Amino acid sequence: MTLVELCAGTASLSLAWLRQDAVCPLTLIGSKRAYRGELLDLFGLKPGAGAAEQVVLVEPGPFGDFWLAMKDPASRTMVLECLATFHQAYQEDPRALWDSVRADFPGGFTRRVASWAVLQFWSYFAKPVIPRPQSKDWKTHGFDKNSAYRSDTPQAARENITKNKRLPQLIEGIQALPRMSNVLVYRQRAQDLDPSLFIGETLVYIDPPFAGTTQSYGWEFPREDVLLAAQTYDALGCRVAVSEAEPLPLRGPQWRSVRLGGPRARGRTTSKQQSEYVTLNF
Repeated sequence: MTLVELCAGTASLSLAWLRQDAVCPLTLIGSKRAYRGELLDLFGLKPGAGAAEQVVLVEPGPFGDFWLAMKDPASRTMVLECLATFHQAYQEDPRALWDSVRADFPGGFTRRVASWAVLQFWSYFAKPVIPRPQSKDWKTHGFDKNSAYRSDTPQAARENITKNKRLPQLIEGIQALPRMSNVLVYRQRAQDLDPSLFIGETLVYIDPPFAGTTQSYGWEFPREDVLLAAQTYDALGCRVAVSEAEPLPLRGPQWRSVRLGGPRARGRTTSKQQSEYVTLNF
């Protein structure tokens, strides 16, 4: 079987299918990490069962570069070496490291992935950090001091928080990622992918930027393109599932919509979007 994640981002669903305890060490607003167990159940996938199957990640943004680097053992090692160098230079001063990395836009692939990972790791409210190669800089939303220095906040005293978010957590998280020899990564927009590549026993999961939201990921996947993609993969005989803030108007008796339960752990408690649906053809 093949699992295809269009708009993969943190690839929460695929990682949990590859290995039950596998999680992306980086966070992103809109990630399905809190829903991954419920989604696996809904799709009839057993956690960890994908280790011997095929996974396809499609992601046009910097997470696409990240997964390309994580798939290649040599590139993953080089990213880890860059992060270790950052840690040696800045130790327990994450703000100084973040500012230094933001001020530089390296040309090399693995160094750029490592720099982006640092910026995303401490990105305010897990908002996407977007590289801008033409101007050789980064679009960021600010440094998340509440996670970097959370043991020093009033909330920490109330909730007995004693641990700050530090770079070794990112390094250890990357080291803990599963081997990705059975993973294909396409760094391109979902609507530009050739659907005929995935004929056969295939589950296509589409998690687009939700319609009507103001958060930009640096690329677009409009509702009309999402509907067209779902219908195209359905016509090819694939199982198709699409996440959105509302049921999607996909026509045909095969389509149904399921409202997901509240996200476990960290969820969208501060977002206007308080519900999530999956529209699927199985």
